[in-house]
Amino acid sequence: PGILDPLNPYVFTHSFGDDPKIKTRDKNILVVEGIDVLNATPLLDIKPYIPRFDRIETASEGWTANKQWRQKPEGRE
Repeated sequence: PGILDPLNPYVFTHSFGDDPKIKTRDKNILVVEGIDVLNATPLLDIKPYIPRFDRIETASEGWTANKQWRQKPEGRE
């Protein structure tokens, strides 16, 4: 799964809204709504989420597990 995978529960991203939708399609051009990008920004790779291929049940946080996270500095929210 890619970093911009809005339907995969194992990928954390805020680049997509709650419900991205394809509005229109003209050959290889898709017009999409419900995503957080500037108008006319090219999206290079859109794929469907297919649980049996994309879901990794054994995924873990690796070396970051059980680490104490510090707060962001003021003004960097």
